[in-house]
Amino acid sequence: FDLVQEEPELHTLKKVFHRKALRGIALKEGKVLLLSNLRGDYKFPGGGLESFETDEEALKREVKEETGYEVKAVGRFFWPCFGA
Repeated sequence: FDLVQEEPELHTLKKVFHRKALRGIALKEGKVLLLSNLRGDYKFPGGGLESFETDEEALKREVKEETGYEVKAVGRFFWPCFGA
């Protein structure tokens, strides 16, 4: 292949936005709830927080939206993850 553009155009970001998001590990009768996408990737249910929500409220909402299941929090486990 040939390079079409020797020097790519660079853009400067003026602001960096961070959005807090979380995922939950849902267990029932020894089974773990995972979601899959069209690429075949699997993930735990979850997503981003709205400005007015607590972590627990956001996770309950996200699980309900993505799966239809209602869940309750029984513990908290986390690790920070930066970037995508």
